[in-house]
Amino acid sequence: MPYKGNFVIIFCLFLFSFIFFPFFIYASNVPDRSHSSLSVSSFVPADGQTTAIITVTLQDSSGNPIVGNLVALEDSSNSGATITTISGTTDGSGHALFSIKSTKSQTDNLNVTDKTSNVTFYNLGQITFTSSGCYDSAPGSTPRLTSATSNGQTQITLTWTPAANPVTRYLLSYGLTSGQYIYGNPNVGEQGASSYTVGSLSPGKRYYFAIQAVNGCTSGSFSNEISATAGETFTYTPTLTQTPTIEITSPTKSQDNVTPTSTLKDISIQLQDIQPTSPPISTQASAADNSTSKILLFISIGVVIIGSIGNFLYWRHMKNSLL
Repeated sequence: MPYKGNFVIIFCLFLFSFIFFPFFIYASNVPDRSHSSLSVSSFVPADGQTTAIITVTLQDSSGNPIVGNLVALEDSSNSGATITTISGTTDGSGHALFSIKSTKSQTDNLNVTDKTSNVTFYNLGQITFTSSGCYDSAPGSTPRLTSATSNGQTQITLTWTPAANPVTRYLLSYGLTSGQYIYGNPNVGEQGASSYTVGSLSPGKRYYFAIQAVNGCTSGSFSNEISATAGETFTYTPTLTQTPTIEITSPTKSQDNVTPTSTLKDISIQLQDIQPTSPPISTQASAADNSTSKILLFISIGVVIIGSIGNFLYWRHMKNSLL
């Protein structure tokens, strides 16, 4: 049965290729320029302080994201540009994040290099640094995020209280860690907007959001931070801290000498008017005391007189007895 052995060998080769061939294909995937992109704000002030967020997306020729590759960003045409790596390794969506700022006003071409695959895309994106100053007034107040509700597996809807004018638009920043916003949208609504739905989120991941009111080229302060998990039905609403109140209860007509009671939370303090008292002075008692003193005085005089008379009579009797 020579064919039996050949059949076993062919089957093993087929099984081996079926199991391991996909890994070889995946390992050989390299980013394709036509499917890769670079996203950044078109115009940024060249003040050396304003920072623009750059999102690099790497995909292969089939449109599949390149995951886990090390990426570098270069601006070789501007010596005044400063590039900071926020996340240099591509995530599950093929994204790598950078920030850039400049002190020179010019238009720059940006180069992206996939160091893992050793592939460089020259002039994949472009950014313009402008020298014009900004004289727009800041927004009148800061918006406040009031709720974050998961709307499906990949969407979260945000609501907020609008900022006071002047306002031309709202800017959204968000990320996977509190206080670290690596994603954003420069315009999620114009003046009067109070809600926005964020899409393309990863199911089961918690996101942290903050918004800013913008007037022209001047941004206001960040709002409070709010978080929610994509795909979770729970609606997060921030709890406002209540200021304790004091209630004063006034006495009724039927109450005499009642002191108002002030109540603060669970503590009740009752105040009572305490007045010093002195013993009453009675004029009748004083008169009685005077009468008593006079009677005692008369009795004392009577006793003295009676005693004197008794002594005189006793002395006279003894004298007569001696005679």
